[in-house]
Amino acid sequence: LPYWHAPENGNDFGLGVLASANHFMAIDFVDSYPAPGSIAATTNRPRILVVRCTLRNGNSFLFCVNHWKSKFTKSANTSRQERDPGDTDREASGIWLREKIEADPDECYVLVGDFNAEPYEDSLG
Repeated sequence: LPYWHAPENGNDFGLGVLASANHFMAIDFVDSYPAPGSIAATTNRPRILVVRCTLRNGNSFLFCVNHWKSKFTKSANTSRQERDPGDTDREASGIWLREKIEADPDECYVLVGDFNAEPYEDSLG
């Protein structure tokens, strides 16, 4: 059961979920960040995809796939990476996801993907 969420700007960087039909009945779109149709969605790739996965036994959970922007950027005049001080997209993505989770604390969420975080940093939770 594939689910592909393509970016609105036409590039090849989207988010997807692939699940075995032996175990899952359905994968349904719930939400994404940035929201489909927003200005950010047309100029940027999706950062978070939320789908509802329904198992063959009828139970379901929300599955969140993310690919947050890196905190580092390559400097124009050097090959070394530097911290990107102006990145508000990462913070906005985190706030959006936390609000989703806190809005329904009884819902089961599975979070996977590239959080682009260092091991010594504070956790998402």
